[in-house]
Amino acid sequence: MFLAGYGACVVLAMLVAVNLGHDAAHEAVFRAVCFSPATARWLYAWLGRAVALPLGIDSEYWRVRHVEFHHAFTNIAGLDLDPEESFLLCQTPFQISRRHPRYQYLYWPLLVGLGLSYVGWVLDWADRLGRTPVGARSSLQGARGWMVFLGTKLAHVLLMLIFPVTACRFASFRIES
Repeated sequence: MFLAGYGACVVLAMLVAVNLGHDAAHEAVFRAVCFSPATARWLYAWLGRAVALPLGIDSEYWRVRHVEFHHAFTNIAGLDLDPEESFLLCQTPFQISRRHPRYQYLYWPLLVGLGLSYVGWVLDWADRLGRTPVGARSSLQGARGWMVFLGTKLAHVLLMLIFPVTACRFASFRIES
C-alpha cells in the first residue's frame, strides 16, 4: 500500500508541477494588478520552487530553459533546448527520421517521467556549474544562488526520501529489500 501511495503522490506532484509550475514560469497565476512587479516575481519564484520540490527540479533553471530558450527560439536547433535530438524521440519534422518514433505516443509519458530525474540531477547541476547557457541567465547567482540551489536539493531529498522512510518506521511498517 505504501508503494502504491508513494507512486500516486509522485504522479500527482508531477501533474501539479507541470500545470501550476508552467503557469508560474510564465507569470500567469496571479492577477498582475494585485501585486507590485517585485512582489509578483517573488511569489512566482517561491510558487515555482514549492511545486517543483517533490520532483527535485530547480524551478529557476527550468523557467529560464523553458521561457527564455524554448519560447524565444522554438524548434531552432542549438537554441531551443527542449527538442534536442535523441534516438528515442522525434520532436520536430526537421530531425532525423527513424521508424520507431511513430510509436512514441506509447512510451513518451514514461520517458518524460524518467527524464524529470535527469533534469533534476544532471541538467540542473550542469546549469549551476555553468556548462549550459541557462546558468548565465538565471536570476540566482553567486553565494545566494548556491544556497537556494543546494537548499532545494536537500529539501527534495528530505521530503521524498528521508521523511517517508522515517514515517514508515514510526508507523511500524517494515521496509525490506
